[in-house]
Amino acid sequence: MLVNCIWGTAFLIPYTLPEANPMLIAFGRYIVYGLISLALILLARKNWDKLSKSQWITAFTLGFAGNVGYYLFLTSSIYYSGITVSALIVGILPVSLIIVGNIVEKEYSYKSLAVPVALILSGIVTLSLNGADTGVSDDLLMGALLAFISLSLWTYYGIKNARFLKQNPGVSSNSWSLLIGVCCLIQSLIALPILAIFTNALDFSPSTENNYLAEIIAACLFLGIVVSWLATILWNQASRHLPVTLAGQRSCC
Repeated sequence: MLVNCIWGTAFLIPYTLPEANPMLIAFGRYIVYGLISLALILLARKNWDKLSKSQWITAFTLGFAGNVGYYLFLTSSIYYSGITVSALIVGILPVSLIIVGNIVEKEYSYKSLAVPVALILSGIVTLSLNGADTGVSDDLLMGALLAFISLSLWTYYGIKNARFLKQNPGVSSNSWSLLIGVCCLIQSLIALPILAIFTNALDFSPSTENNYLAEIIAACLFLGIVVSWLATILWNQASRHLPVTLAGQRSCC
């Protein structure tokens, strides 16, 4: 439950900074997460060369699916369609994890999952009715599409990450979080030149409000340290010990 409270703030940051380019927030978050991870790895003097090539590939893939890619599409969705539409679509995540996770792990009968799925969907429908917008625009459709991509990426991440941790007990939850953080840093640094060349996300002109840059930095620090590094450790611990279907009922990232 704690990790979900932390992850919930990931929706609020881009909403409170509507003028900020979503790519700047996403990559800033994971540069901070990656730098923290790299520093902790160096301080702990871990012998990371024992990790296999396939483990590094898995970490790199999950770093994108559950972190850089997921949050990039989420922030872009909020940018185009607002927080309500994005939250409604990504809010289906517990249901997608329950259903797909049970297909993979086969822990429970689908009859026993009917009640939690129905309760989650009823909550989503209620929220949709209260916050429904009758107008449909190109931006709204684009935001919805981006939210569905974000949902698909994190569903894959949640299931693949849980299976990896259960199949590799020698890799601690903390070490795995740090390894994914380093992969996120690599991905973000690769993307930064593209961000600078093809977008205006890094344009901090003199006309910009004085506290704008400070707000962006504060947001990225909070997202990178608390929402990414700390929350990922907590989620890894839950994923290692709980079936995906059970963890899915408590997930909201």
